[in-house]
Amino acid sequence: MPNPVCSASLMCGSYLNTIDDLSILAANNIHNVHIDIMDGHFVPNITFGFDFVNQIHTLPFIKDVHLMMDHPKLAIQSINVSKDDIIFFHLECKDNPTNIIPHIKGKSKVGIVLNPETEPEMILPYIKSVDYIMLMCINPGFYGQKFINSSYVKAQKTLGFVKQLNPSVKVGVDGAIGHKEIIKFYNIGVEHFVLGTTAIYKGDLNANLKKLPTFNALLKTAES
Repeated sequence: MPNPVCSASLMCGSYLNTIDDLSILAANNIHNVHIDIMDGHFVPNITFGFDFVNQIHTLPFIKDVHLMMDHPKLAIQSINVSKDDIIFFHLECKDNPTNIIPHIKGKSKVGIVLNPETEPEMILPYIKSVDYIMLMCINPGFYGQKFINSSYVKAQKTLGFVKQLNPSVKVGVDGAIGHKEIIKFYNIGVEHFVLGTTAIYKGDLNANLKKLPTFNALLKTAES
C-alpha cells in the first residue's frame, strides 16, 4: 500500500491567519501545502496569486500549486518552485497539455487535474508524461461543496490506467475529503489527499490536526 501524503489547502483557512496556520501545520508534521491559483475565468473565483507563491517559496513546505486557469502557462513562467513541488493544471484548460507539460518539467513535478465530469480516458495521451493525476471530487472553484460519490469509481478506473501504462504516477483527490473518504480512497490505491474544510479547517485547526496521528494508525491497520 502507498504512503499517504496529506496536503493542507490554504484557501480553506483564514487568509488573515495564514502565517499562524503555517506554523501550526509545521508543528503537526504537515509537510505539503496546496495553493489554489484562480483566474476568475476558468472558475468564477479568485484566490492566491503568483506573488503569494513566491513569498512562501523559502518556507519548509512542499507546494502543490493548483492552477485553475484558462491559460496556465503565464503562471508557470511567473512562480518560483522547486523540483520537489508539483504544478497542477487542468486538462480542461484552453491550452494544449502537450505545450504546457514541457514548461513545467525541469521546474517541478507535473500534475494534471480532471474535473468531475471529465472521463479518466482523457488522460491517456499524457499519462506517460506526468507525475501526478488529481481527481476533483467537487466542482472546482469553491470549497464547502458536497462530495461526489462517483469519485470512487473514477479513481479505480484511473488507477487501472496508471497500473497498466505508468505505475510511477501518483493519484490524488481534492474536494470535500474527510477521514472516511481518505480511508476508502487509500484502500483502492490513492496516495495524495488535499485536506480542507471537511478534514482540518472547520473549527480549531490545531485540534483537528491532532486527530491525524490516530487516523494514520487506521491507515496502518488497513495496510496490514
